[in-house]
Amino acid sequence: ENSSVSSAMYQIVAVAHVTATVNPVNPDGLNGYYKTHPVVSIAIIGGSSAGLSVFYRINGGAETPYVSPIQIPDGTTTVVYYARDSLGNQEETNTLSFKVKTTLPQITILSPAEGSSGKVQHVTLTGRTEAGSSVTVNGIAATVLPAGEFSAGVNLQEGANVVQVVATDVAGNVGQIRVNVTLDTKPPVLALTSPKIYSTVTTQQVAVTGKTEAGETLTVAGS
Repeated sequence: ENSSVSSAMYQIVAVAHVTATVNPVNPDGLNGYYKTHPVVSIAIIGGSSAGLSVFYRINGGAETPYVSPIQIPDGTTTVVYYARDSLGNQEETNTLSFKVKTTLPQITILSPAEGSSGKVQHVTLTGRTEAGSSVTVNGIAATVLPAGEFSAGVNLQEGANVVQVVATDVAGNVGQIRVNVTLDTKPPVLALTSPKIYSTVTTQQVAVTGKTEAGETLTVAGS
């Protein structure tokens, strides 16, 4: 007895794989951070299936066809990428993770005020910057609270002083600011032009003239 036998043809294909390169290769900042935006390039390697395409997702978002290198934004980013052929065969997903911070830490000086003048040689400089940053004042480490407020003692020299404040954030980005402060502990010099000392006048009211430092307040006979 003869019977018919049906058969089917199957094609075995090797699923393609993708590889990714990152520029710069390693984080260029501190604590695993990138200080510049890294760029991810993806390429297909191997596989024999037709109609290959590469896709990726950023932070679990929508599937996106890969057409050009991906620039990673500031923040914490996870990139999942994979190849798929026209029949729906897909490789296991690949993952890259990034921490990126390209902005400089901002610094606000609370005291002393810019351009201020005083008679106290040792002053306390206070301010605030980004949380997690370290701060130096004239090269000396300041005390920094968790929220970013900082303080440091500064010894002023007589005359004009420039105080430099430098903040370094968790990624190694550096921000800086300067504040100008004047220490004035010497009494102003006063030169009397007229009337001359020990001179004799013949009027009840006389004009008093002279010269002193700019910005000083002058009183004559208590008024």
